[in-house]
Formats: sequence, C-alpha cells, structure tokens
Amino acid sequence: MVNEDGVFQVRKGSEPVHTPAGNPVITENEALAKRLAEHFEKYGESAEERRSIALFHFPRLDFVRQYPRQSLEQQLILGFDPYNDWTLRQQAEPEVFAQRRLKVFGNPELRRKEGRLWIEGLNLNRICAALVLGKATGSVNLAFLASRNKDPEYLQHLIKEVALFNHGLADDSLEELLANFLFYWEV
Repeated sequence: MVNEDGVFQVRKGSEPVHTPAGNPVITENEALAKRLAEHFEKYGESAEERRSIALFHFPRLDFVRQYPRQSLEQQLILGFDPYNDWTLRQQAEPEVFAQRRLKVFGNPELRRKEGRLWIEGLNLNRICAALVLGKATGSVNLAFLASRNKDPEYLQHLIKEVALFNHGLADDSLEELLANFLFYWEV
C-alpha cells in the first residue's frame, strides 16, 4: 500500500492492483485500503468473491463514479419494487409466513416511500454499497434494513430470516457480506 498525498494505492508487491476495468485500486480511506490489502491476501483480487470488500469497492471505482447520481438513485428506487425485490414480493404461501414476511421485511407500499427518502440522504459510497448488496442478494430492501439497524443481534436475526425465506442465500458468506456492506457503508 502506497500513500501519496492522502490517496492510498493498494499494491501487490511493487505492482499496483487494478479493477476489472483497469482502474488502479485507490481510496482516500486508510482503513479501507488496509482491508482491501488484507482481503486480497486472503481471497485474491477477484471482483466476484462475496467475502471480499473488493466486491463493494471495485464497482465504486469502475461504475458508480462514472454515472450521474440521478441514474444511480433511479436504480435503487427500482429496487424497492416488489417485482425487483424478493423480500417485498407477495408469495403464494401460508398466512403465517405472509405475516412473518411482512413483519421481517416490511410493507411493500410503505417501504417504497421510505426507500425514496432513504436514498435522498445517501452519499456515493452508500449508494454503491446499497447497489452491490442489492445485486448480491436480490434485495435493496436488505440494504435498507441493515443500514438502519446495525445491532449485531438484529443482524443475526435478519440473516436467519433471509435464510428461511430465500434458501439460495442460506450460506456462510451472507454474514461476511453484511459485515462488508456495513464497513463500506461507514467509509
């Protein structure tokens, strides 16, 4: 890692690390630079590794900074549509599960309104974090929920509920994915 005028460039040996689009891996946040370097050692430099913070930072460098904010916000707003988010989609399921889904993930109509207000206050790192978590899990609503209640007990409960309703997300990496989301949310 090299610090030049407050910008940290992550390196592997003496060579700079690059994103899939060829951008140098840089950040102004030292803690993020250290975490990137640690994760590159542990998981490699892949943009696809769900347990790595690179999953969040590479899109920031390659895409998020390239698009107008309005376009990014529109993507998040569309994520709150039940058609695009499995947590908000009504399912053909027993009433007890429907009530539980509503209690855990929220009312779709209300969530759309809350989501729009939430998006307005996000900086670009947070927009990126929400977009990435939304893509990785199929739910922008999960980003909304995790960002509003960071209590470890709540997050463990949320992980269990996600696994109950979406078996495809019931693996060990979901906890790490949420931890990286919250880390990136704060940088």
